Amino acid sequence: MRGWNLCWIGLSAVYATAQPAPNPFVVVDRDVFFAEPARQVSDLTVGSLTPMTGGRYAVMMATDVPKRFLEKALKGAPVSMPARKCMVWDTSNDKVYPVQLDTNVSEAVQVEPTSDPSVGIATVSGPGPSGSDGVWSTRSFRVDFSTGAVRAFGGPTAQEGPVIVQTFVSPTKPFAVRVGIKVERTVDPADRTTQFDVEVFDLEGKSVRKNRSTVKGAAFFDGRWGAGGTVLLGTQVKAGGVQNVEGVNGRIVLDPSKATVVETAEKFDPDPEPVDVLPLTLELHEHVLTVDKETSRPVQGLWLAAKKHTESTRALVAADCSGPHFLAPDMSFVAYVSGGRLFRSEILKGDYEIFRQAKLAAERTVALSNAKQVALAALLFASDNKDRLPGTGEFSSSVMPYLKNDRLLDGFVWTFQGGNISDVKEPAKTEIGYITVPGGRCVAYVDGHARYVKDP
Repeated sequence: MRGWNLCWIGLSAVYATAQPAPNPFVVVDRDVFFAEPARQVSDLTVGSLTPMTGGRYAVMMATDVPKRFLEKALKGAPVSMPARKCMVWDTSNDKVYPVQLDTNVSEAVQVEPTSDPSVGIATVSGPGPSGSDGVWSTRSFRVDFSTGAVRAFGGPTAQEGPVIVQTFVSPTKPFAVRVGIKVERTVDPADRTTQFDVEVFDLEGKSVRKNRSTVKGAAFFDGRWGAGGTVLLGTQVKAGGVQNVEGVNGRIVLDPSKATVVETAEKFDPDPEPVDVLPLTLELHEHVLTVDKETSRPVQGLWLAAKKHTESTRALVAADCSGPHFLAPDMSFVAYVSGGRLFRSEILKGDYEIFRQAKLAAERTVALSNAKQVALAALLFASDNKDRLPGTGEFSSSVMPYLKNDRLLDGFVWTFQGGNISDVKEPAKTEIGYITVPGGRCVAYVDGHARYVKDP
């Protein structure tokens, strides 16, 4: 009920405004969706925002920028940027808490979702310890989103020279794979081989199997999964070949059940992207935001949009969305970053017929208010003009000076032919004008009141 009260207020505000405003709602079939005013979730400065499986948790890289830091920066004083933190946002209660990763400012952190909604895999990569020039360190962790606790997968892996260490997470199965890849450089490209050190972990962070495999040519994985998330697909660049040229490249497959990498002639198609069955999506559209009379700037507006054309196809969620954003899988809210801050806007869903009646009632309420204000303006005019009300040819110029907004006359039809109020026998029943609304008219009377009159 609280939500629909807000919806009613929002509709009234839209129809009462002096300037055209975007629709505050989206209609899809027999449902209507309404975005509530957004609220700020955190004071942290957010750089990235990634929803995890199921949508309850989201991971963000954020910086705690104190007020004194901003004040110094605005004054042009030299400042050192605070370190970024990996944070978890629990969308069920809006709590934000840190993931306890031991990282430094030069390391990159990436957290991937898993098949378990409460678990993610974090990969931390960056320069190795001081004095280890040319060494790149990669570490992997299991992250428990419910507590922020982490558990390392094995230990740090140093990457030297041609060695690359990558972590891949199955999108559908409860395991992750760490792969050390080393291409043996040889004088003759035909003798080139690639060595894979594969270790498979369950989602508790426990190593369940590991193995070493070697294939001919230079080979790599790019994160594509096949066979329902059970095998990792890769490409084998044969001697003298060019990547992605038909007839030159071969195929390799990593089988996590054996922790092996093999060449294969069998064609594995990558698993298709999950089908998005939601009727709504988010869209960005550029527009000009006016700050004051002399200042304006182009910004990206964030819109809640229907995927098919409807009576009301899209609704504005945020006038300025300068960062990442997502729609909850159950369409219960929209999260977005604006000005470096994280915001949340709840999405209300209701029956279209009930909403239509609310919309009509809101239009009627605004029209009734406008009609009454015109009637009162006419009485003020009469009090300044010897009790005389204007006729149809002069009403607009006569009552306009007594209105706070000349748009209140939009749609108002003046029907009174003019004359003194004292000559009107029944002021409460004598019409001076009306505004047409669906289903009837909002009629203003000589005595200053207005009421809705339903069509016969």
